[in-house]
Amino acid sequence: MSVNDPQVTLILRLAPNVIRTWFGLAGITGQTQLTDRPLMDALEHGATLAHLLDVGTPRAGHDVAGVLDVLHRRQLLAWQAIDADGTVWATLTAIRSGVPLPLPDGGGGGHLRLSRFALLRRSGDTWLLESGRSSLAATLSPRAAAAVAAEEGPPQLCALLQVGRLLVDSDDDGPSRYWEFHDRYFASRSRFDAAGAGATFRFSGVHHPESADAQPPLQGPVIPLPVPDLEDAGPALWEVTERRRSHPEVSDEPIDLQDLGALLWRTLRVTDSAPRDPSLQTSYDATFKPVPSGGGTHSIGLWLACRHVTGLEPGTWWYDAVGHALVRTDDLPRDSLRETHPVYGLLISRHARLAWKYERIAYALALKDAGVILHALQLGATALGLAMCPIGSGPTAPILEAFGLDEDSYAPVGEFWLARRR
Repeated sequence: MSVNDPQVTLILRLAPNVIRTWFGLAGITGQTQLTDRPLMDALEHGATLAHLLDVGTPRAGHDVAGVLDVLHRRQLLAWQAIDADGTVWATLTAIRSGVPLPLPDGGGGGHLRLSRFALLRRSGDTWLLESGRSSLAATLSPRAAAAVAAEEGPPQLCALLQVGRLLVDSDDDGPSRYWEFHDRYFASRSRFDAAGAGATFRFSGVHHPESADAQPPLQGPVIPLPVPDLEDAGPALWEVTERRRSHPEVSDEPIDLQDLGALLWRTLRVTDSAPRDPSLQTSYDATFKPVPSGGGTHSIGLWLACRHVTGLEPGTWWYDAVGHALVRTDDLPRDSLRETHPVYGLLISRHARLAWKYERIAYALALKDAGVILHALQLGATALGLAMCPIGSGPTAPILEAFGLDEDSYAPVGEFWLARRR
């Protein structure tokens, strides 16, 4: 059979993992009552839309097309491109509920050229084609994936991918021109648009969660940090909020260890903990700090490149939030972290701490946690009369290499510098 064989047909059938029950259908969105047995028989085996409209006999005044639309909105149906031999070329499914039934052009047509937002990747023995701009994803056979890569294939396959918004479709018109591929994909997949997102605990029963008190791989001397005067309430919250600024000009004077200790005590120290209950598969070590974190995971650790801190040897230090101490990890890196401020801070997330519980949104949660920490640090610095400025981005590989950290285990999610105000 040639790549452009016209015998490929578009059929509508029950989506993968949807089962037929005595009352109707059951899928990831729950149970749906359906008593039209001829329609269910046809959907179970797959049929063209014309055949489904002909055999369906819905009750309560609903037309067959309306019933099919409701079933698709509940993620119970999928389109398939299938050839005369019964080989499935592609299956198009909705990745979230509420998606109207797409209606491919049965005659095909158009050019089989992927959108710049599309991603084609291997998934087991098949290939997955998806896009950050689409609520539909296509599972392709190896042969169909090869056809897509070569930009040639049956017109029915082209029609299916076109209606799924996976092909070129005014990719750079209007507001979409401002989106880059990685931003659009991350924005769509880190929200609750897809099944299996959120606190699914997908690794419970597979392996134990990471402990909350894991130590960095490189360790040296430990320096206990001063504890601030607990009776000194400091300035009022609203006053500090109004005075907060990212100061462009700062002093060359060193940071005092007392101020650094007060800042970390008020923001990042562990105030309480809840150990894992081994009898519960979904239980994990939870910790509590002055700043919040997704699920009490507090996956983010703080590393400091200290150049000018009174009472502290220059070098890189890790903040022990349990002992309220600094642990020396290494000398100052030569080829990275070239900031000249007294303190350069790095927020680095242990990805497995979040990913053990949260599916699809783990990295997004780490970024949100980092934003909370940076804001708390800036308010704390303002209250202490210091200047703290969050940084929009930074190097990843040099940072991890300098600290002896593995990029699959650790993810830098925030940077800042700390100095005295001029």
